[in-house]
Amino acid sequence: EIDTSQGVIYAGGGGAPSTKTTGGNDPFPGFGNAGNGGSGGQGYVGGGFGNAGTVTIDGQGVIDEALLGNPGSRTAPGVLASISGGAWGGDSDETSNTGSKGLSGFAIKSNGNSVIITGDNELTVRGRRS
Repeated sequence: EIDTSQGVIYAGGGGAPSTKTTGGNDPFPGFGNAGNGGSGGQGYVGGGFGNAGTVTIDGQGVIDEALLGNPGSRTAPGVLASISGGAWGGDSDETSNTGSKGLSGFAIKSNGNSVIITGDNELTVRGRRS
C-alpha cells in the first residue's frame, strides 16, 4: 500500500521534440529553415536539451542555423519558441512543426502485484502508471 496523503509521487516531465528542418536547392540559390533543438522536461535533475539544426547546401555552405533547446530543471521545464518540455509528470508540447510529444516518466510501475494507493491521487501522483 502506498499512502500519498503525506507526500507526492512525481515522475519527470517529457522532453520536447525538436522542430522540423526544411531546405533545398530548388529554386536556385536555395532555401533553408533549420529546426530548433527540443527542450528538457522538469524533473529532480532536470532534462537535457536537444541540438540545433543546420541547413547546408553544397557549394554554398551553411545557410541557416537554429537554436539549442533549453534544459529543464527542478523548478520548471525548458521552453523555446513556445514549445515546452513537460512539467512534473506531464507530457511535452507538440505541434504540426515538431516530432511527437515526449511522454512523462513512470510515477508507478507495477511488478505484477496489486498496489493500493490511498490519498488524493489526482494531486499527489503525477506521471504514467503501469
